[in-house]
Amino acid sequence: RLFQSCEIWDGQGLGNGEIVHTLSAVLGLTIGQNHDYLKVNNAGLFTQEDGDYIDVSIQAETKLADTVWGSLFTVNGLGASADLHYSMYKEKDFFLAINFQNLGFVNWNGGPFTATADTSFRFDGLANDSTNQEQIPNDFSKSGLRNLIFKNPGHSSFTEGLPLNINFTAGKYFSDGKFYIGINTDFYPSLISTYRAELFGTWNIQEKYQITPIVSYSSFGQMNIGLALGAQLWDSVSIRMGSSYLNSMFNPNANAAQGGFISLVFFH
Repeated sequence: RLFQSCEIWDGQGLGNGEIVHTLSAVLGLTIGQNHDYLKVNNAGLFTQEDGDYIDVSIQAETKLADTVWGSLFTVNGLGASADLHYSMYKEKDFFLAINFQNLGFVNWNGGPFTATADTSFRFDGLANDSTNQEQIPNDFSKSGLRNLIFKNPGHSSFTEGLPLNINFTAGKYFSDGKFYIGINTDFYPSLISTYRAELFGTWNIQEKYQITPIVSYSSFGQMNIGLALGAQLWDSVSIRMGSSYLNSMFNPNANAAQGGFISLVFFH
């Protein structure tokens, strides 16, 4: 869980004939509250036919800072971040933009715990002998199992990069700006889900209302259908709401994300 703040510089648009170029950067202080990382590279179970014992083998690594969820002001790490933005726009013609978000790091120093494991355990019943009593944890909570698997952990602070997001979006206007069709892609180099792409079209109805159907696809191999609605409430306020996951929201067994969004935009 991260909290980012402290905007330092924001660039301005540069006119070049009919095309407007915008280049901006936002620098910030990143406050880390909780970090919990566990990666199991290999694990296995083995037992003989008679079932007298079970051998458990595991190769894993872990890194965490204090995982007790504190208040909003809890600080377990400090770092720096930057967002970079470039866009090119021609009125009622086309739009193109690329964004780099979460360029930065956090140094975790609140109760750090780092360890690797390449070991095996043999469980051969609950007999009251010292060997089995040492193998069986006092509880089967996440922390109890972690202490069983990872011996001699380190407690020095460690630095982790932020989950970088590279975003690219582009689109073309038609019918004198009343219709816009575009693509929006996100690439996450450090996450399990490495990319997500959207194809969408926006109809501007009477210059005050917008309707946007969305089709998206991600690296999990899941296609989703969405819809967004927008309206101009007053001269300087607009609202937008919708979801990119309508099909999975109505299917509780779907192996996909669920959720929606709502936003108010103030401009002058």
